[in-house]
Amino acid sequence: MARRSTITAALALLLPGLGCGDASSKSAFDDAAGAAGQAQFAAGSGGASAGAGGGFQSQGGGSSTTTPSCDEVGASIFVVSSPNSNLLKFDPKTYTFTQIGKLSCGAGLATPFSMAIRRDGNAYILHSNGRIYRASTKDASCVDSGYSPNQQGFSQFGMGYVSDGPGSQAETLFVMDSGAAGLAKIPDDGKLVKVAQFDGGLAGRSGEVTGTGEGRLFGFFVDVANAKKTSVAEIDKATGHVISNVAQGLPQISAWAFAHWGGSFYLFNGSGGGSRVHKYTPGKGTTQVVADAGQSIVGAGVSTCAPIAEPE
Repeated sequence: MARRSTITAALALLLPGLGCGDASSKSAFDDAAGAAGQAQFAAGSGGASAGAGGGFQSQGGGSSTTTPSCDEVGASIFVVSSPNSNLLKFDPKTYTFTQIGKLSCGAGLATPFSMAIRRDGNAYILHSNGRIYRASTKDASCVDSGYSPNQQGFSQFGMGYVSDGPGSQAETLFVMDSGAAGLAKIPDDGKLVKVAQFDGGLAGRSGEVTGTGEGRLFGFFVDVANAKKTSVAEIDKATGHVISNVAQGLPQISAWAFAHWGGSFYLFNGSGGGSRVHKYTPGKGTTQVVADAGQSIVGAGVSTCAPIAEPE
């Protein structure tokens, strides 16, 4: 499920996953083959407290003690802003934002850069200092995840959880480097594993990733020099191969985030301090503005509990 309010290291990114919908339903890019290869490790579940459950090793505890249901966490797209560090949820049915709280992760001057949402209701938020913090989507309580920054050339990246297979409750965190390093995954032990560089002329592009509950991975590839070349692509999780790629032709972009929900992609496109929400629906071949966030959205995430097709 993002990218930053500027193109510098202090900027922020986004990304996410999805799922619990009927795995037999048609989803985004229906005419494309499903991504080949499945990650061979399972993610833990855990509770919604920022200090409990989830991947990596927690440093201290969060204040939330309630665990959201799969349906509850999958009903929204979660977003984070920069530089004000607001954690919000976006309702893809009404196109409205609701603030959850302001993050206080002990990150010093570092600001949010990207975000992914786990199916247990925890948000994993990369900051401009390369550290990943874990926050509750119930109350925005926040702790250091214990992730060691700057592994194998990945310092700032888009990120998103993807189910390991159709209908699987196991999920994997995939990340997309903001430079030339390409695609990688981060297991629950926090040790980054490189996958491959992207092909299809997209190597070296900045961008974001989002996943689905049927195990498919998608990327929002950004060309900051020519926003009309910005595109949405399906990515093979095992090889980095670009299965399909559709240009979006957005206006000038300086901050971005990305999420899939209910058969559509939500592109958070920022410039001039605010972000507009573009909804791209592959089945209809349309991209339209549906909302204005009123602040710069740099990260977005969707649980793998979210629907893969538009709800009835």
